[in-house]
Amino acid sequence: MSEEETLDSKESTPKQSPNTLQTKSTLEEYLRKLEDIHSLAERSKQVREEAHRLAEDLAYKRFENRGTGGQRAVPKEFKTIVYPFDKYLIKIKLTPSNEFIEILEVKVKKDFLSYKQKMISKGFHDVDEFYKE
Repeated sequence: MSEEETLDSKESTPKQSPNTLQTKSTLEEYLRKLEDIHSLAERSKQVREEAHRLAEDLAYKRFENRGTGGQRAVPKEFKTIVYPFDKYLIKIKLTPSNEFIEILEVKVKKDFLSYKQKMISKGFHDVDEFYKE
């Protein structure tokens, strides 16, 4: 080897102290660990997003399958009852085993008077006093 080649090789790779080499190797190790942590965080984010999407899909399917009367198959056999509730008459469709299917109709009772009001209005009037001879 010539003297110039020796100088060139020495200039291109300066001699490093053992502490510098150890620091570099430690830093490279930390960088590799940091890249591993970063890739794990990215994977974790993807898993969370996928789990969230699946949960939304499941919630939507449950909502969709709950049925609001038109989405479910209505049994061929059913019975209809009228249920008085306060001042309303509610017409309800039930299965033969009394399971609720749907509300068919809500009507307002034509008679708005309570029992007490009805009794007062059926009072007694003595009209004989008005027809004296």
